[in-house]
Amino acid sequence: MSRLFSKLPIQAKLFLFICFVPLLISTINFSYYSKIHEKEALKKLNEYVDNLSEMLAFTAASSLKLQNFESLGSAIQWAKKDKRLHYLGIFNNDDKEISIFNPNQLKLQLSEILYRKNTFVLDEILFIAKPIVYFENRQGTLLLAISLDDLYSNISNNKLKNLSISLGIIFLGILVSLLFSQIFTKPIRQLTETAKRVSSEKNYSIRAIKKNEDEVGLLIEQFNEMLDQIQFRDEELLQAKEVAEKANQSKSEFLSRMSHELRTPMNAILGFSQLLDFNAKEPLTDSQKNKVNEIIKAGNHLLELINEVLDLSRIESGTLTLSIENVNMQELIEEAILLVIPLAQQRNIQIKNHADQSSKPVFVRADRTKLKQVLLNLLSNAIKYNCDNGSIILECEQDSNNRILTSIIDTGKGISKENQTILFEPFNRLEAENSDIEGTGIGLTITKRLLETMEGSIALESEPGNGSRFTFVLPTGEEIRLPEVLKPRKNEELPRTGAEQQYTLLYVEDNSANLNLVAQILASRSDIKLLSASRAQLGIDLARAHQPDLILMDINMPEMDGISAMKKLKNCEETCDIPVIAVSANAMETDIQKALAAGFKGYITKPLDIPKFYTEIDCFLKPENSSVFEATR
Repeated sequence: MSRLFSKLPIQAKLFLFICFVPLLISTINFSYYSKIHEKEALKKLNEYVDNLSEMLAFTAASSLKLQNFESLGSAIQWAKKDKRLHYLGIFNNDDKEISIFNPNQLKLQLSEILYRKNTFVLDEILFIAKPIVYFENRQGTLLLAISLDDLYSNISNNKLKNLSISLGIIFLGILVSLLFSQIFTKPIRQLTETAKRVSSEKNYSIRAIKKNEDEVGLLIEQFNEMLDQIQFRDEELLQAKEVAEKANQSKSEFLSRMSHELRTPMNAILGFSQLLDFNAKEPLTDSQKNKVNEIIKAGNHLLELINEVLDLSRIESGTLTLSIENVNMQELIEEAILLVIPLAQQRNIQIKNHADQSSKPVFVRADRTKLKQVLLNLLSNAIKYNCDNGSIILECEQDSNNRILTSIIDTGKGISKENQTILFEPFNRLEAENSDIEGTGIGLTITKRLLETMEGSIALESEPGNGSRFTFVLPTGEEIRLPEVLKPRKNEELPRTGAEQQYTLLYVEDNSANLNLVAQILASRSDIKLLSASRAQLGIDLARAHQPDLILMDINMPEMDGISAMKKLKNCEETCDIPVIAVSANAMETDIQKALAAGFKGYITKPLDIPKFYTEIDCFLKPENSSVFEATR
């Protein structure tokens, strides 16, 4: 209740507080005064009945003793004038009737009520049994009964009157509460509306109007002063932003132009050099072949420098596109080792992979391509800056914070404490540019920036003469489980594969691991032929050529994203009727709704749930019969 009250506006709180007073007064008025009136009315009726019975009993006593009933008859006639009188009986000591007035024909158990003391109520009638005594000699009993209808009616009327008064007080209190809450909270509401406008419009030139000199007026004054400071700082930041954007745009344009200008002659240099190297009809001499190899080697080094500079530019400008997914760390390490083994063998460096010693697969959340680039950069450096006949050890483990730590340990010369502070600065090779070790000086910078964009980090432990240990950390991913056996559910049969209809499914995905995963998932489905494309445009061409029954489309792809590719398919006559399902690691509701609004017929999120995946594609391939497969371990 207190939490709900705290969420109410100030005006509502003030209104409720002021309303509480008249509500309390009304409640007291209705309950207290109604109860008092009821007690007073009942008390008066009891007194009246007691006096009436006393008078009649006294008259009856003398009449019975003297056997003169004239005065008793007069008294009884006088009592009958009261419309509330329901019964009047005079009995002798043997409980025999002497005189009875019973207009409503009440049936009474006289033996039970004639000797009761005080007044009592039966069936909404007030009774009193009064002994008839003449000079301490009992002559008989007087029984008197008065209806309570008038009493109850009077009490009800009084309650209605009190209720009307209470409602009037409450209504008046509500009016007063509304008036006062409006007056007292108006400046606060105006300040709130001003704050909302400033927040929604991002316009810090708006000011609240100060009308009072009280605490609210001081608050408005301080609020306007704060807006002055924010507006001044905002203008400064805007100017700085414009300067930075212009500088960044100029840098991007320069790098883009330089890349084009450098790649054009590099294409000819490397192309013709390779033609000379592989020309079997006109083979080169050993001397010529060595010279051509030097040209190719230098050209590749220059091309690597161009690519790394552009990568660094994309990272710094925020235009780098990532496709975050669950990546099997052991598999990726094996792939990276296979690529650098030839370089390590040239210097007889042994690579020891301890990451594959884990009893279960280790998965991280990362962009697979970029993570592979990180591994290759670190492994290449561990080889280049190692000693001949040295070794490299790779380790992979999970820490107490549920993160994955991957370490690359070399037996090189090590790095001093002073150089460790500047190691990740771009183009800083720590005087290695004077040696015969090739490098660009930005590999570690790119590695660090890539890891940070994937919510990771990297650290270095090194001592001169004892080698170096680079450890990078990434969030833990979820294991992708492939079904080992596919079997039908209970009371269901496997779909026939001999004469059943064959379907063609096209999967457009730039990530090779994801393509391989879907291929393995669909390997057990003999009724489905899988086509795959690693680029959006290739997928469009395959769709137009083969016209598949269903298309699975990744959203985040280079060159052309999945939404643009889907729209092109819908605008093409050959493919406009083919259903397209989005397959993406973007699992936010806004991403799903955006894709469905763009025209996708369904949306499958990664990591894939295989039974749901079967069901989803079967809904489009053969909607009359959903999939009957389930995964078993």
